[in-house]
Amino acid sequence: MPISITLPEASKDSSADPTLPLSVRADIEELKEKLIAAGESIEDAFSLKASAALCGRAADWVAARGLDEVDCVSAQTLVARQAALAVLLRAVIFDAQTDEMLTRETAENAFRAAAAAGESVAWCVLDDIAWLADAAELEPVLAARHKLTVSTAPSADLGELYAAIMPSDARQVLSQFRTPQWVGRAIQTWAAGNGDTMLDMGIGPGALSTPIQSTWHQFDEPREVIGVDRSPLAALLGETALTLTNQAHTTVVTDVRELTREKLPGEPDVVVCNPPYAGHSRIPEPEKTQWNQLAEQQTGYDISKFSPLYAYVMFHAETLLPDGGRAAFLTPESFFGTEYGTAVKRFLNERADIKSFIRLDPDGASVFPAADTTAVITVVEFDSTPDKESATQFITVTDPTFTAVRAVMDSTGSDDRDWGRTNTVPQSSLDPNRNWQAQFDPVEVDTDHLLELSDLGTAWSIPPVGEDDPFHVIDADVAAYEISRQHLTRFVRRPSDVLGYVVRDRDQGVTRDGDGDGWIVDPVPSIEIPDTPDAFVKQYDAGTLTGSDAGNEHSGLFRYLRDRIRDGDLQGTETQSDDRCWYRRTGHNPAPILVNNATQNKHRFTVNDAAARTANSFYGVELAVTGAARKAVLAYLNSTVMRDISREYGYMRSGTLWKISLTKLEQLPVIDPAALPDATVHDLAAAFDTLRDTDRDSNSHDEIITTIDTLVHHAIEEMRPD
Repeated sequence: MPISITLPEASKDSSADPTLPLSVRADIEELKEKLIAAGESIEDAFSLKASAALCGRAADWVAARGLDEVDCVSAQTLVARQAALAVLLRAVIFDAQTDEMLTRETAENAFRAAAAAGESVAWCVLDDIAWLADAAELEPVLAARHKLTVSTAPSADLGELYAAIMPSDARQVLSQFRTPQWVGRAIQTWAAGNGDTMLDMGIGPGALSTPIQSTWHQFDEPREVIGVDRSPLAALLGETALTLTNQAHTTVVTDVRELTREKLPGEPDVVVCNPPYAGHSRIPEPEKTQWNQLAEQQTGYDISKFSPLYAYVMFHAETLLPDGGRAAFLTPESFFGTEYGTAVKRFLNERADIKSFIRLDPDGASVFPAADTTAVITVVEFDSTPDKESATQFITVTDPTFTAVRAVMDSTGSDDRDWGRTNTVPQSSLDPNRNWQAQFDPVEVDTDHLLELSDLGTAWSIPPVGEDDPFHVIDADVAAYEISRQHLTRFVRRPSDVLGYVVRDRDQGVTRDGDGDGWIVDPVPSIEIPDTPDAFVKQYDAGTLTGSDAGNEHSGLFRYLRDRIRDGDLQGTETQSDDRCWYRRTGHNPAPILVNNATQNKHRFTVNDAAARTANSFYGVELAVTGAARKAVLAYLNSTVMRDISREYGYMRSGTLWKISLTKLEQLPVIDPAALPDATVHDLAAAFDTLRDTDRDSNSHDEIITTIDTLVHHAIEEMRPD
């Protein structure tokens, strides 16, 4: 049984993390060794004894969890380790619930009986696999239960143990990331207030719902925890943690999608959830379509089929709570600025009082080391008639401690604290069509009277590099085939290859990358080439192709194309109706302006004087205005003011990388040079002329940008209606 000790009351105003007077942690390394050893025995027994039916069930288990996609460890080994863990968990629960002696001879029958009686998670395929091994080989695992029963932090220990026996690749297949203990404790103590019944959707090891310690009463505890998970093993982990902390609970093994209020074993008052971060491409069919249809039925909205799993879980959670029910979701913040996120923001704005969004951003790094995302806690109270004038807080936490996050969840006002910064806005001011990430660090620039970029020009995506590999050549290819320079276009792979604000034809260094892909084969428009690869080869081999004779300016190009056809690289590409040919890279003509679509600083609008081709790390832009007006717009687009404004349109990844979609790029607010005085247009144009001749690393760069910022602020005010 868990150790029972009366602990002193701790101050709720304490600025330090709660330090337990008694802290006992399990020896994870020792438990790992025992589980891996037992897993080897189980794997051997499975190979010798498993029936065809059990092999089929095991295969279904593997496929449903993507374990066959893991390269570093075989799926059979991973399943065997999970089976060993299931034995350990059942032993811990049995020990905590009964006074009966547990021996290797009685363990299997005892566990089966407890599962059949509903005293533990139902028997599953892992159990059948585990008990193929001899009881003697499982005895070390049974004996190890005492290492866990004395733990004062069972949820943290169980999460660490699972991570120890399952490689990160196996856990990331389904985008499952462990909740940091300091985050889980903060959410648990917030949700546990008022003696409510808590629903933990996707309970796992219970990081969001397990009390800090069963005998420590600094914070209120929930009346009951309902833990739900589709995985029997995950449900066993949660049940073990809740049992060891003496928390009243019910564990349900089911798909969250199948849950309704009527099917729940209790009436929850609050939901907590750290759903898998799986993107739409990781949700298999028909499950993806079923989730999408369910969400549209529940919300009445058009829901993007590109929505990730966590968005569907947020929609569904509302249906499981009464009016006034509270919820805290730990998710990526990417929904603030993506297309699919518009429906999520509309849902929250129309169906809930949004209390706060808490960005967990310690030093700009993800709290999930293996996840390329910034995490945010969404705290809401679902309400059929939400108070739109209520305040919503956008909070950035830079201090990764329990005390900081717990204080944040109860904070009010807008100010900077030791743990981070807060911006408070009326919920009514939140537009679902705008990027809410910008509210964490708001920009005090009114742009409602400006045009959109699409009013002054067009923008387009550039195809991925890999689509047209035959057209990418390195200097060695150019020399070997003696391809004439007139048939080559410069290639820019990365924005970092461009040092300033213009790509020039003479810039040898900035259009080369580590792979040496410095050119695109781009035959001059006047050249005569047969309409199909087959016709080209036939004429070339017959010597009837004009320009193929040695010494001709086109001969090197023709030899290169012939070899690529014979290699199969250019077969099957016919002349296109829009004048794109099999011998020329598909897509738009070279973009006159290049925009990097991801950045750690700002999106640069670079003039492409070299007519260079680029990789898909850029968007292409063409402005309808020319001359000084074009330069004035480019000065505005490259200003720090534009960088700050664009935060409302892009979205952030991993705390530092800003990305922007093509749709949002077209919506960027821009000045209208036709509505500005000639003198202002002239000054902006002159400033851009100076900027385009300046490298970003030069000493004068920042001074020029400062000048442009001043002019841009002035231009924005000059455009403001009286």
